[in-house]
Amino acid sequence: MNPAMKVKTAIANLITLPAVGRSIARLLHNKIKIRGITVDTSSPLIQARVKAMLFWQLYESAEIRFVKRYLPPETDVVELGSSIGVVGSIAGRIIQGQRLVCVEAQPEFIPVIRRNLEINGVKNFMVLNYAISNEDKTVFFTSGGTNLTGKVGTGQDKQLSVKGKKLSSILKEMSIGRFALIADIEGAELQILIDDPRSLGQCHCIIIETHQAIHSGKTYSPADIQMLIEDLNFKLIDRYGPVMVFIRPNP
Repeated sequence: MNPAMKVKTAIANLITLPAVGRSIARLLHNKIKIRGITVDTSSPLIQARVKAMLFWQLYESAEIRFVKRYLPPETDVVELGSSIGVVGSIAGRIIQGQRLVCVEAQPEFIPVIRRNLEINGVKNFMVLNYAISNEDKTVFFTSGGTNLTGKVGTGQDKQLSVKGKKLSSILKEMSIGRFALIADIEGAELQILIDDPRSLGQCHCIIIETHQAIHSGKTYSPADIQMLIEDLNFKLIDRYGPVMVFIRPNP
């Protein structure tokens, strides 16, 4: 890491300390503005550090920047890993009138997502409590109790069971045709790219935060995931670290 980046990282760590987040939330009555929307942070599930990150515009900054820059306004959007509804609210404001389907595996965050979509005037949305899987079956989900953690695991580390759904099943359930995909699902994207690639047949834009993950005993890096997406005739047009944007003009 170069010296300038070290300084930036040190400053970011200081201004996002939990004590800072608690003070910000108290002063703003848990209504924090970020990139043109308001986020209700009153849920105890939202960490104080996240509240500070929201205030300083550091929360999911690359993903938000790419959504604002590249998301087509005339498209239905499917968001996988909706967390507390920040990115979904920004996307919903862009595609006003089109359908927004938010999918989140952690059940306790479903009302938080709905609340933030509603206070930002997002219309025509649906919030679904599913975990992305390669089969329509119950899966085990390890929740860290905050919006920063949580991933599909095995029965050995389970904390709760969640209904697993293939992306193709969600698209069929919601009657989605041509769509854009936003995804931040901690490596579960492999369940789509390897086991359910046909679900992306009518997808024309992907904005994704990639993660190193294991599938069938093989480890896939973000670079490997990029190649899997490009093998489906998508073109990488922008990236910042593990956050990437792909387009396919004529799906």
